Amino acid sequence: MSTVLNAVVRDATTSDHTTAVEVLVGAFADGATACWAAPDPLLRTAVLDGYFTALLGHTLAYGTVRLAEIRQQVAGVAVWLPYPPAPGTPDVHDLGDEAADLTDPAVMQAAQRLHALERLLRHRHPTTAHHYLAYLGVHPAQQNRGVGNLLLHDHLTRLDPDAPAYLEAGNPRCRRLYLRHGFTDHGEPVTTLGSPAVHPMWRPATGSR
Repeated sequence: MSTVLNAVVRDATTSDHTTAVEVLVGAFADGATACWAAPDPLLRTAVLDGYFTALLGHTLAYGTVRLAEIRQQVAGVAVWLPYPPAPGTPDVHDLGDEAADLTDPAVMQAAQRLHALERLLRHRHPTTAHHYLAYLGVHPAQQNRGVGNLLLHDHLTRLDPDAPAYLEAGNPRCRRLYLRHGFTDHGEPVTTLGSPAVHPMWRPATGSR
């Protein structure tokens, strides 16, 4: 465990699932991509809740979820997965199909927008073995305090020096954070159907620099 800014970073367990979902929903509910996919705030929250519930269940089984706590309250969540997925393991880019209630037309429309974006992101995802930061989210009340920086530094320092890392930055501010941690743009930004630009980013193995 590491302690910085009165925060403690630790691995999540199944008992943290609900709280971690709430933090991620809060972190991304007003983000440009979520607003593009589901303009209605109530619908957006429902879509994100279903998606992050599926994502965290998947990651607790196949990857690593790291939590930053401040005064024993979860302030931030980092979702890391090995990539490519092991044979027979679902690809993280396909989880939205399982999470969405496709009987609701409005949810279906939002899910279709997100799926179109995820399809392009999957196509752009490198096939070289690496650590994939699927999501890094900070509770709205704890943003701008260095929690995201702490979570990113925490896992990058734990990586095997021969292991590269990959992520997709959803906005310019996040991209600047990742640039400071050694990530560089991996091709052109990804966009579809009028979505905000998403920036694929790659961090080479430190042992290979």
